[in-house]
Amino acid sequence: MELIIINKEDSEFFPNDELVMVKTALIIAEKVYVINYNFKDLVFYCNFEKMTLKSVMAYYLDTIKDSTLENKDTLLTEGETMYHELKDLQKFKYKDHLQIVYMNQLEHSLQNLKVQTAERDGKILEEDFKMPLIRFYKDKILNIIIHDPALYAKAKSIVEQLIETFLDDDIIQFFDEYIILSNEALLAHYHVILSKSLFIIPELNSLTYEQLRLVRMEMTNDFKPFYKAVEEMKNEFSKVVFNEENQPFISERTEEILAPHCTMIKDRMENNDYVNQIKNQSDNYAEYELKFCVSTIERVVRFYAESKIITPEEEKEILWNIAVKKPIDTCCFFFYNDSTEKIRMMEKVVDES
Repeated sequence: MELIIINKEDSEFFPNDELVMVKTALIIAEKVYVINYNFKDLVFYCNFEKMTLKSVMAYYLDTIKDSTLENKDTLLTEGETMYHELKDLQKFKYKDHLQIVYMNQLEHSLQNLKVQTAERDGKILEEDFKMPLIRFYKDKILNIIIHDPALYAKAKSIVEQLIETFLDDDIIQFFDEYIILSNEALLAHYHVILSKSLFIIPELNSLTYEQLRLVRMEMTNDFKPFYKAVEEMKNEFSKVVFNEENQPFISERTEEILAPHCTMIKDRMENNDYVNQIKNQSDNYAEYELKFCVSTIERVVRFYAESKIITPEEEKEILWNIAVKKPIDTCCFFFYNDSTEKIRMMEKVVDES
């Protein structure tokens, strides 16, 4: 089974939890697709040696623009000037000695800038606990699609990606708790989602690639019966309308199908040696609860609109394209990752209401 996580640079979500979602997805899914802007440093670091100078400069200038450096205006001007002067000199069919020397100096300077940018990104990846993801990315277990229309004009739009995702039964969508905790949607969503808790684990940032790989080997095998059951559920519920009348049946049937698998998964994950290692290292760690959920297709599409990943107009376009193939009031299954601290916040707000 494949999991997909979709965000945009300007969408609303909890960025600190996104890495938690990716690492959790990697240890429970055969493949993980991440469509967003926030892993561009990892993609650059893994590919900079084979990137064209134009692509490197676009990335460098983009990161400088986003930085808080005091001299970023100077760096932008210098970078753009060097690149354009080099491209202009390369166009000259006949160059004098001074032009050749200067062109070589520019090439050398830009090559240094390329290496320095990669070294800087390497340090950032270390600081942000992303280094263990590199091998998963190179092995194509983790597939990152950068959503940046300015740099990747030929890439599929978010709308196209979402339509394909909702129509592909082999993909399960993965959300963070923003879909519940955001603005007025809090109470509205709380009663239109059925969920089944799978496990609670600490964040995995202290684990190396090898440790994550070993947890993955164990858990992806343990999840196979669960995913087989999910496939059967998708077929059985493909025409079942998710509404108040049908919720008791959906809840009971979901529990009946998944309960045996969930018990095993919870035990195996929460008692994993490396998970226990994290717990034993400190009493101060964040915990996250993974839930398997069901709601309507229409409701799940709305999550993306309310998180500002898509516009209201794009929401209508997506729903129309899905409706041609299947009813949008039928069941849609997805994963949902909660931080236990935010769960307590949510329960407090609900109780007070």
